[in-house]
Amino acid sequence: MSAFFIYLLKVIVCSALFACCYWCVMRKGCFHQWNRFFIVTSVVLSITIPALVIPVSTPHHLIPAATESIAYSVIYPDRGANVTIVVEASSIRYDRWALMVYATVVLLLLLKKLIFFIRIIRSKKRLERIQTSEAVLYLTSDDTAPFTFFRSIFWKKHVPVDSGEGRCMYRHELAHVRLGHSWDKTLMQLVCCLFWMNPFFLLFRRELELVHEFAADSESNAEELSSLILCTLYPKYYRDFTNRFFQSPIKRR
Repeated sequence: MSAFFIYLLKVIVCSALFACCYWCVMRKGCFHQWNRFFIVTSVVLSITIPALVIPVSTPHHLIPAATESIAYSVIYPDRGANVTIVVEASSIRYDRWALMVYATVVLLLLLKKLIFFIRIIRSKKRLERIQTSEAVLYLTSDDTAPFTFFRSIFWKKHVPVDSGEGRCMYRHELAHVRLGHSWDKTLMQLVCCLFWMNPFFLLFRRELELVHEFAADSESNAEELSSLILCTLYPKYYRDFTNRFFQSPIKRR
């Protein structure tokens, strides 16, 4: 097994240990910012710790033999003896093929994310936008809206910004912008592409998305949040009776 796959195995073990600590200790708590910090730190440490080389002792050294055959010379300094270890070429080929497959999957996943990123950038140029003091709203008919992309908010066209439902949605999405959740998502997307074989990173990404939602909800007004829930559950029967508007000025472009 090559050193790269040994490193991947170590990353999986480290991330599994951090995941156990999170699920057993921190997951049930309501400290969303601490949960966010723990998840991001766990991912970073799971990648960096296995890459550290801490020399303890050097009982022997592996030196590649300068021949066409695949062999290694093991030198024992204390004994003064050399031992040649011959490695079959088939195992080397298997490692190379496995590495090629792994790299191909990584490139395909990165290409998919890059295409999505380019689509987002292009869509911002053709969509109508609303400029606010803290973010830019892009009006779209996408079913997945509203959602944030760094300091941009992609907003549903048919939802008035100054309605009760719109105010609650705006506060929620603005919390994502203010807390910088897009940076966490970008990091996790990149990590999950590079380490797609690690199931614990996928769990961390899903858990981090939940933490983001809880953190954004905690900054929303309780009355407006309850109105949004009622409007979502009973859209035909619930109506907003208030006519409050944003305090910040809004101008269309």
